[in-house]
Formats: sequence, C-alpha cells, structure tokens
Amino acid sequence: MTDNLIVLGKFGKTQGLDGHIRINSYTKPTSNIFNYQPWHTERQTLTVSHWQLQGKTLVAKIQDYDDIDHARTLTDTLISVPKSMLPQPE
Repeated sequence: MTDNLIVLGKFGKTQGLDGHIRINSYTKPTSNIFNYQPWHTERQTLTVSHWQLQGKTLVAKIQDYDDIDHARTLTDTLISVPKSMLPQPE
C-alpha cells in the first residue's frame, strides 16, 4: 500500500452465491464508505456495482465479481482510497 492511501474498511464474508460480500466500514456513518470510489486493495482497483444495508450489515456487489468463489478472494482484504478523496479536516 502506498503512503497516499488511507484504509476505510475491510471485506468480510461472502453473502449468497452471486458474488455479494459484506463490508466492514470504518467510516461514520458506515455507509459513507460508498461515497469514496474506486476502492484500492494491495493488488487491484475495484468499483462497487451496487450496495445495500441488510439490518446492520453492509453488503456490496463488486464489478466483475459474479460468483461466490471469486468474491471469496476478497475476504479480509483492506479497502483503501487516496487521501485526496477525503474532505479536509476543519
């Protein structure tokens, strides 16, 4: 990970068979993580196709991750964005 990236969350377990995955967000409110895209991991850049709140759990569909096996490769991977995407502190 480079110095200009900041961690905003982490991928959790998969949900369902079609590639949905849980998102553990470090933002407040937790859904704010979706305001900052694309996401960066150590190996790639990812885009969220869509997301939803299921109870208290954030679940997302990542573009080009169309099955459970492919989505499972993201489990426990950190989600980062460039620091420049974040608002300046007051």
